[in-house]
Amino acid sequence: MLFRSCESAPGQIIDVTLADGSQVTLDADSAIRVAFAKDVRRLTLERGSAYFEVEHDAAHPFQVAVADRRVIVTGTRFVTAIAGDSAQISVLHGRVAIGRRDAARANALEGALGVTAGERAIFQSGAPQIVKTRADVEAATAWRQRRLVFRNAPLSEVITAAARYSDTPLVVADPALKRIFITTVLPLEGDGALADRMAALLPIRAEHAADGRVLIRAE
Repeated sequence: MLFRSCESAPGQIIDVTLADGSQVTLDADSAIRVAFAKDVRRLTLERGSAYFEVEHDAAHPFQVAVADRRVIVTGTRFVTAIAGDSAQISVLHGRVAIGRRDAARANALEGALGVTAGERAIFQSGAPQIVKTRADVEAATAWRQRRLVFRNAPLSEVITAAARYSDTPLVVADPALKRIFITTVLPLEGDGALADRMAALLPIRAEHAADGRVLIRAE
């Protein structure tokens, strides 16, 4: 069995080639654990988000554990993400099955939910329901192009997401940020600190505290 752990630091997006030729892109502050065996190519998304481009191999299913579910594929492209106790899977190409059984079991797909290209599955750890919707592929994969896409999202969510790419800690310091919804494209690269560039683009103030944190308040 081959074991490998990969992780990215805050602000760092990295590409990883697995032993089978599959490609993984780790979002900032994300981690996966890889444990390839003779029967199943097993991985675990431990935190953050990851994009997978899986080499087709019907004899050796590719399985990603996300929260308390397992995503089983033979060859496809999809994005996984964890935020707190919530998780989501967006399929760009092919098909995946989301269930609780290990891919090595004969009945691995029994009771599993099929998700095809252009669909997204959202679920919470410990909850039985999986909600399937149309995938917003641009938003799900924008971080691979070093930008973030938000559609009618609360500013507090925008700040929390952007914090993973900042050199300094970003703190939601104003409850009003939860009540302000915006649609925007946020570039992750550019001149100056990310917090200052966000303050020029969004209706927020960035206050640099003495302890190194940046306190974000509504404008």
